[in-house]
Amino acid sequence: MVVILGLLVTLVFGLFAKDVERDHSAEGMLPADEPIRDYYLEFKKHFNIRDRIAIALHHEGGVITPAVLDQVKRVSDRLEAGGFMDEVLSLATVENITAEAGQIFTGPLMKEVPRTPEEAEAVRRALAENDLISRALVSRDGKATLIVAQPVFDLWETSRCVEAYTALQEIFAQDPGPATFHLAGYPMIIALADRSMDRDNRVMLPVLLAVVVLLLWFSFRSLRGVWIPLAVVAAATVWTFGTMSLLGLKITVISSSIPIVLVAIGIADGIHIIHEYYHRLRLGKGNADAVLETMREMNQPVVMTSLTTAAGFLALATSSIVPIREYGAAVAFGVLSAMVFSLLFIPACLTLLGKPKRIGPAEEEEARFLHRASRAIGTFSLGHAGKVIVGFLVILAVTGGLSSRIRALQNPIDLFLRGSEIQVSDDFINRHFPGTGSLHVQVDSGETDGIKNPDLLNKIRSLQDRLEAMDVVGNTLSVTDYLARMNRVMHDDDPAFDRIPGTGKEARGPAAGPDQGRAMVSQYLLLYDMAGGAEMENALDDDARRANIAVNVKSNASDVYERVMQVLECAAVEIFGSREPIRTTGSGIIVLKVVQYLVLGQVYSLLVSFGVVFLMLLLVFRSLVYALIGVIPLLVTITSNFAFMVLTGIPLNLGTALIASVCIGIGVDYSIHFITRYRIEAARNPDLASAVGVTLATSGRAIFLNAAAVGGGFAVMLFSRFMPLIYLGFLIPLIMAVNALAALLVIPAFLNVRMRAKSASQP
Repeated sequence: MVVILGLLVTLVFGLFAKDVERDHSAEGMLPADEPIRDYYLEFKKHFNIRDRIAIALHHEGGVITPAVLDQVKRVSDRLEAGGFMDEVLSLATVENITAEAGQIFTGPLMKEVPRTPEEAEAVRRALAENDLISRALVSRDGKATLIVAQPVFDLWETSRCVEAYTALQEIFAQDPGPATFHLAGYPMIIALADRSMDRDNRVMLPVLLAVVVLLLWFSFRSLRGVWIPLAVVAAATVWTFGTMSLLGLKITVISSSIPIVLVAIGIADGIHIIHEYYHRLRLGKGNADAVLETMREMNQPVVMTSLTTAAGFLALATSSIVPIREYGAAVAFGVLSAMVFSLLFIPACLTLLGKPKRIGPAEEEEARFLHRASRAIGTFSLGHAGKVIVGFLVILAVTGGLSSRIRALQNPIDLFLRGSEIQVSDDFINRHFPGTGSLHVQVDSGETDGIKNPDLLNKIRSLQDRLEAMDVVGNTLSVTDYLARMNRVMHDDDPAFDRIPGTGKEARGPAAGPDQGRAMVSQYLLLYDMAGGAEMENALDDDARRANIAVNVKSNASDVYERVMQVLECAAVEIFGSREPIRTTGSGIIVLKVVQYLVLGQVYSLLVSFGVVFLMLLLVFRSLVYALIGVIPLLVTITSNFAFMVLTGIPLNLGTALIASVCIGIGVDYSIHFITRYRIEAARNPDLASAVGVTLATSGRAIFLNAAAVGGGFAVMLFSRFMPLIYLGFLIPLIMAVNALAALLVIPAFLNVRMRAKSASQP
């Protein structure tokens, strides 16, 4: 009945699991009530702004040639006709603001695609005369040009991002042209993340299954020792994704690793239960008695280790970063599902299958490497307890000192392998164009038509100048650039008038008063509208109350955005007198907020994890001393994790922020199993060496196998195409090895000290 019911419940969850959605957007990282997110949505109501796709065309012979310009035109036409872009900016579509007979014209830079070198030269001259276009769309060496496309969809629509990426690939595959192409921008990051996730699942899951099967076979040398634990983690994984679908939780880059995590963690209970079951059989017990005694002895440690592991992951659920929060809750649910399945399904299967035909003799087990290694470690620890404790304290001090140097850094490009398609494209565009990173600075005048005030426009221009002086800022664009361009062309292209209308100085022309300046600005804006201009809708809202300064940054890294924001905030106070009229938004601000949450969340989740785990150890052992001994290995494990990160240059980011809480949740299992077994053996035999020896022979070997299972499972992530998962695949096996060694080496040493202190206190 238990087996059949378990299969039916798993089938029901499986029906829902197939419908779970995906979301890799930066916007989706923040909680729904986050003010920055709310303002980002409000900003979009005033300006037609979404995260854009950058398409760079590169040709060594130069891009201002008939062949390349024809390719630009064809690509632009197909993007506009494809139905997934609502704005395409390129040399074929960009507005070229000119003037004639007192009228503003906003016709295309190229009325027709050049067919001769002479016609191409005319385009080159037009670009030379219009810095507004050339600095944004043509590289300085003239060998690359940019097409900027704004999708009709939002970033959280992952499937639409993938469709756009696929469509762009098809455009260039079907009509290659002379220039090579590079794709970048947040929509492309999301598309490639989704494709890489599918690839990871196809590659890593089979590898993981192979590793786990080999490990289980090595452990038990029986088919039941392999398929029963695998059935547990398979069911737990299906239950988890089914629940995620029911609750509306989405799959992200981080949560794509849930199946691997559950396999790596979930088989631990099976290893301990089946190992204990075979131990009972070797003692001569019948099958029914072996199963019954195994579960009597293993129920408490399985429940408590599962609860502590779940607690470690639930600590992540306190994070303000949505993917981390949902990941923690989902894995915690999966761990508890594996616990329930282990306590019911495993004994049911062992009972139904009956006693195995072959059971290795105890002498064979004792001759195995793990058995001998466990005993050797315990013997050394008991014989050199003082040296072990001193060594532990020294290592803790060194790793703790290194941990203080950890740095937080978030960059969506760093999700991918170095040298990957998106990294190469992003680097190319950042070197040759204003940059793929973006910030939007809104200046609110507080009144209708307030932006038309020349004095305010001059302040906006001053703020742009301060930002453009930074080496990491490639360009800024606002209403002041359009007005300066119109002012210049209305004065016979005189560079002296390349400024905001109505702000002329005596050296540059007749002075204009404030009212005259406002009137001139209004007139230019009216002439622009009459000419059919449309690009300025991204820079000025409908009632001319708000202006948007688009800032192109040559990186998407959080530390670069932080530098820009520091300059921006200082300049805003100096230029405007306060920061009140200035508000910032865009993907860069979201990245910065994510980093702030990472740092605070890491501290908070560690405190919560340690607090909950310590309380649970008190509950399990009903002893303050044993609870303190149980958390000791975790201290060096956590500091070692951060020390490894510092030494290898791995930053604290969305992926690595998970490791510490994961290690606490998993690592405390070793302490629970070791101390639980030790107390049982100590009650049977008060001799410390004998009790520790038996503990190492049983739980010690299981701890090694558990660490190998978890470490081996996570090591599969080294095959991923996502750097955060690769970091997990590198760090967690190391940390699990440290944790297992610390549990087997340090706990006996402290038990020795406790025993001596207890003996000394007795008369």
